[in-house]
Amino acid sequence: MASKRIQDHELYFVFMNFDPEYERLRADRTKRGAHELDLYLSTKHDELLARTLQPGTYKRTLSLVIVDGFAVEICDDQVRFFIPFHSILQFSGNKHALSRFQTTT
Repeated sequence: MASKRIQDHELYFVFMNFDPEYERLRADRTKRGAHELDLYLSTKHDELLARTLQPGTYKRTLSLVIVDGFAVEICDDQVRFFIPFHSILQFSGNKHALSRFQTTT
């Protein structure tokens, strides 16, 4: 069964700042190392979303291993919850929603 997008949500990409644990795990090129990296990133990204947003209001669609980042489907109004996070290097998606919240402090 194909997954459905949450209605009125846009896809955003979130890229994280430097994380020494990510770098350490990424340097391990073994099969076990790859599994540990996948598990670490999945848990890290899920925990960030759980601390930031209400359950059921978002859908993490993937975690990126080549860079420490993930894709999430959220509504435009939820973008503001990510702005204060210093652990986030870049947040990209709906330019209109991002510009509304990045100019507010």
